[in-house]
Amino acid sequence: MDNTALPVTKQSTGVGYYDYFDDILWNAEGNNDSPLSMVSTTAAGSTAALEVTAPTDNTYAGRYDIATGPTNNATGKATLSSSGGTNRIKAGGSAMTIEWRVRMSALSGTPQFNIKLGLQDGTALGDPANGIYLYYSSTINSGNWRGVTRNASTSTNVDSSIAATTNWVKLRLQVNSAGTSVEFFVDDVSIGTSSTNIPTGNAMRIMASIEKQGTASTTSRTLNLDYIYYRMVR
Repeated sequence: MDNTALPVTKQSTGVGYYDYFDDILWNAEGNNDSPLSMVSTTAAGSTAALEVTAPTDNTYAGRYDIATGPTNNATGKATLSSSGGTNRIKAGGSAMTIEWRVRMSALSGTPQFNIKLGLQDGTALGDPANGIYLYYSSTINSGNWRGVTRNASTSTNVDSSIAATTNWVKLRLQVNSAGTSVEFFVDDVSIGTSSTNIPTGNAMRIMASIEKQGTASTTSRTLNLDYIYYRMVR
């Protein structure tokens, strides 16, 4: 998605569509004007916090950081999600677009970790029962980006040949109005479409997550979140 096409603020126009765009600037979590009520969760020593110091460079105007944390364990997980931590979004019935701009602190080494960005139905350790998201793990698909649709703990994977990097990247998913097709994009390049295991019967929430992957370590892995965009077309 071209950044110039993104709305500068959240808006609702008639009954045709609803846009939400959060550039994650300077308001504290839970104290902004977000109708999605973005909240964080942490587990096993992980961390989640708004960047409050000066930015490290001029490639963003504000960010939220979720990290696996420095605790010596194999299960650190942090999330940032919508709806005040409640599942409020279903696929199907309205076309839907979700886009994040994110940056990872590292790609591999110890500990291994994974990230998921899109829709998930819970913050528990491991994979959600239901979700639609873009996925990265250095141990899966040769460290290339993957799109996932997951219904009742059964997944359809859309594997790309686009390697993850530690640069900023835009990750987008688009669900058609019938909830029968999901297309995934990495930096505006389509990596393919899933038409199976799309969870239309279960509510989810917009969510970013990062989680250690089975190796105890005191090294923390961080995911920087620059913006969140959500569109629903009725």
